[in-house]
Amino acid sequence: MVDALPHSQTAREWSGKVAAFVLFCEDFDPAEDLGDVIVRLAGLLAIAPSPVAKLLGSQPRRGVVDRQLAAEAFESAALTLVGSEIGYLLSRSPNGTAVASTWIPGMGEEHTLKAADPVPALCGAIALTCLSIVSAHPSVSRSPAS
Repeated sequence: MVDALPHSQTAREWSGKVAAFVLFCEDFDPAEDLGDVIVRLAGLLAIAPSPVAKLLGSQPRRGVVDRQLAAEAFESAALTLVGSEIGYLLSRSPNGTAVASTWIPGMGEEHTLKAADPVPALCGAIALTCLSIVSAHPSVSRSPAS
């Protein structure tokens, strides 16, 4: 699980961690634990800068995601993290490779990520969308951790 970042964490530092997470998703090995992808994204969203936190609204209770992970409902857990303000499109080929796109109405662009599985594709696309929110608000500071 991603530990909470220190209160001195800046939006730039958070963005760097999210960018590293996007690379992790792009390079995801299907032999790895899909639950780790969900847990890492949930940890990053829990400490997101205020514009991201405001757009995503209240994140699901940790228990909901934990139950989905315990049931190996990884795609459902990823969708739980999307939030109602982010649109998404998820496509999976017969060989398992997936492409996910996310967008926010009114922001003008969508963010697409290709990965070896639908879960890292969707989580990576969500992360890219979050990065675009932060870059649209360059003077933000990190919101307190929940």
